[in-house]
Amino acid sequence: MSQAGAIIFYRTAPADDPPGLLRAVLDVARPPFLLSVSRTLEEDRVWDSIIHDPDGEGELTPYEIVESAPRLDPSRMPGHYRDGRSLSAEFPLSPLVPRMARAIQEGMPEAVHGRCLPDSLFVTIGFHDLFDVTPDDEALYVARPFLAFRFWRQCVPTDWREFRARIFNLPGVVAVRRDLEAVTGPLEGYALWQS
Repeated sequence: MSQAGAIIFYRTAPADDPPGLLRAVLDVARPPFLLSVSRTLEEDRVWDSIIHDPDGEGELTPYEIVESAPRLDPSRMPGHYRDGRSLSAEFPLSPLVPRMARAIQEGMPEAVHGRCLPDSLFVTIGFHDLFDVTPDDEALYVARPFLAFRFWRQCVPTDWREFRARIFNLPGVVAVRRDLEAVTGPLEGYALWQS
């Protein structure tokens, strides 16, 4: 079974001007392009479907790809936002990604991180469920963010418990969070692994 690891910064408070917030996020994240932009077709309530499914698997919220190309103009993303839905995009080559990877590599022993360093950034705006399924198969509801930054990689740290205990105290990670908070306001953090 393959698992994806993510270091997530999020806020649960809605924004008065979501497209304006997204434009400010783009100014900080500075992705040179996007790969695709997707939007849910309805409000994301995936956690409800998980807790009501006897197998505990649930169903993903249906979504649509609203724009896809090898190199999308990031400035088009805010125009795709719709109230009551969540909008997501991958920010390839955002300079925030190598900053996060470097912060982990320099601030934590390889015996803990196991070279599980983020190589991508996904941003989601609009209420959505954030939950975790740990490597021990424990399902946990985390929060219902309005905005989330997911620094992601297909991996699990060697010592994921120690990784989780240390990650948000690393100076480089604190610096990235502070840069994001300059436009988003206070952010919470969570590290997760999902299959």
